[in-house]
Amino acid sequence: MQRVLYVLPRQTKRAPNGHSTDKPVEIILDVYHEVSNILLGERAQKCMGLGAIAMWSGSNLPTEFRAKKVVRSCPCGDTHAPREPTDYLEVRIPYEKFVRFYPESSGATLSSVEGTLKSSSEALCMKWKLRGPGWIQLNNAVPSQARISHAKFTLSVASPNDLLVPVDLAAEGAAPVSALCVSTKTVLSSKAGANEVVMISGLFLEMFL
Repeated sequence: MQRVLYVLPRQTKRAPNGHSTDKPVEIILDVYHEVSNILLGERAQKCMGLGAIAMWSGSNLPTEFRAKKVVRSCPCGDTHAPREPTDYLEVRIPYEKFVRFYPESSGATLSSVEGTLKSSSEALCMKWKLRGPGWIQLNNAVPSQARISHAKFTLSVASPNDLLVPVDLAAEGAAPVSALCVSTKTVLSSKAGANEVVMISGLFLEMFL
């Protein structure tokens, strides 16, 4: 799975002292160069943040990424982003790699970064158009070794490419689903020094579409 980020460039470059200059920003030459330095860790030894620690420890910083200039309006549904068509640098990087970008990230040539909070599961649902109850086909699925939910039986696949939305089952309608929503109330116990459950409530919806 590829994480897709949209980097909004500044109108003019920002000086090291934080003041704006009159030098215009070019996406390919300026923004791409700064994004490359941030993602690939070329400046990591000059900072004392998490990026430097990750680089020195040999963790999963990316070794490469893909980027291109695109035109988007409110990418990722961010209401603070420009609504009119705007030039962005689209950056694609694997989800399993460490990304040193956050919603408040900015730089000398970049104003903001959109898409940093989108999870891999959200990207998967959007890419395969998984909306509500429906049918999916799992290829090369194996039983999950670890208990990851309260379901009686769980399966896992090695790659998102092993997940398929069968077109021939679209006419069959959505699969019936039963759901249980649980809410708990806890209070701090003076004796145990920890939170204890004092109330549990649940709402069970059986066989709804």
